[in-house]
Amino acid sequence: MFGRKKKSTNPFEEEPSAPPPPSSQYQNQEKSSAYTQRYPSSASQTHSPPPSYRSNSQSDLSNREQLFGDAPSRSRFQARNQYNSSESVPTSDRYGGRSRYNGSSQYGAGYDEQGQQDAYGSSKWGEDEADQEVSGLKQQIRNVKQDTLASSRNAVQKIREAEEASGNTMNMLGEQSSQIASVDRNLDLAKAHSDRASAKASELKQLNRSIFIPVIKNPFNKASRERKELEAVRQDHSEHMQERNAIRQYEYESKERMERSQRASGRQSANAGFRGRSQSDRQRYQFEADEEDDEVENEIDSNLDFLSDAVGRLKNNALTMGEEVEAQNKVLDKVGRKVDPLSDRLTMTTHRLNNTR
Repeated sequence: MFGRKKKSTNPFEEEPSAPPPPSSQYQNQEKSSAYTQRYPSSASQTHSPPPSYRSNSQSDLSNREQLFGDAPSRSRFQARNQYNSSESVPTSDRYGGRSRYNGSSQYGAGYDEQGQQDAYGSSKWGEDEADQEVSGLKQQIRNVKQDTLASSRNAVQKIREAEEASGNTMNMLGEQSSQIASVDRNLDLAKAHSDRASAKASELKQLNRSIFIPVIKNPFNKASRERKELEAVRQDHSEHMQERNAIRQYEYESKERMERSQRASGRQSANAGFRGRSQSDRQRYQFEADEEDDEVENEIDSNLDFLSDAVGRLKNNALTMGEEVEAQNKVLDKVGRKVDPLSDRLTMTTHRLNNTR
């Protein structure tokens, strides 16, 4: 009567379950509460009531399967979504290194995320910088050549104006030399006429004396007197000839200086031409030379050659003008020395004629 009850072999007959221990109930409640806080949507969809002491073991297992049965699949799904999102969105690495797509790094251009130098990136960046520097140097060389060409053209224009002014000055000096020679010649003639006027004034004064004081020459010194007169005439003629020869010599020297300067300038112009520079010397100042660059170099060389020849011609003209001016100053000093005695003699002759009654 008090023996153990035999277990039923009917599979459809449910065995009454004993109430779960309190510890099991509290563990299920804690797991359900944690799951609800972590996955509120899943907990709201099940709407399963919390387990109670009255539920049997089958319902408890069913609820537990609903709560925790698909946890591994959800974990795999979340891991796959997290991996896909990390692959699709460009983010920085853990240490703030370069991005997945932009290739920039906190260590600067040419360095990878480990802080080591990136050979490919640094070489590419260096090539770009070198290309920019080369392009800048090309443009700078081109600008300097254009400035040099413009400066050489302006210098050629100015030196041509200087040569023209030098030629005009040479012509003016030649005309001035002729005028100075003419003044000297006229002064020499004025001196001769002044001497003759003085002699005639003395003779007139003797003839104008009273008839009671006749002019009687000593017959005993007639020969000596005539000799003195001839000597005076010869000396006067010699002085006039010397003055005329000096004037002609001055005119000849002035003309010779001008012609010599013109011949020297003509020889320099004939020898002038495009000398240019050697090909090796030109290549030192050319970078990727083309036809346009060669034309610029040729024009610069031609202008420099012209400037060199023009400077030589200007120097020759300047030396000639200096010599001419010095010669003219000497003649002008001599003219000044002639003018004062001539003026004094004319004044005395005029006074003598005025006193002649």
